[in-house]
Amino acid sequence: MLGQEPEFTEDYVTKIFTDKMVPYEGDQLMLDYSTENMYPEHIVKPVAWHRHYIRFWKGSALLCDWRWPDLFNANAPDGKGMSPEGEPKFLNAVTGGDLSFVQGTEILTYSFFKAFKISR
Repeated sequence: MLGQEPEFTEDYVTKIFTDKMVPYEGDQLMLDYSTENMYPEHIVKPVAWHRHYIRFWKGSALLCDWRWPDLFNANAPDGKGMSPEGEPKFLNAVTGGDLSFVQGTEILTYSFFKAFKISR
């Protein structure tokens, strides 16, 4: 853009995003929206991550949509945002708890399965 090389390559940014999408981290194909990758299980992972994320971190912990999730941050020297470390830091600082990111994403999921007696 504007005749300049991008500061971060698309592969690097994809790696940052996928490495931070806990518990599905590390699968770079989950952000590959090519025709060849349209229906494999890779594409289900970002949808599942999003649903788990918004159920607790947005819907219950009430984190701001304009700020979270912070997977990539162009203002950081390495481009890495605060997620998934940032959300529990803020919540635990306010509540005095010791909740991990994954524990937060699993709270409402387990409650849903338990309430409707669904086995996983």
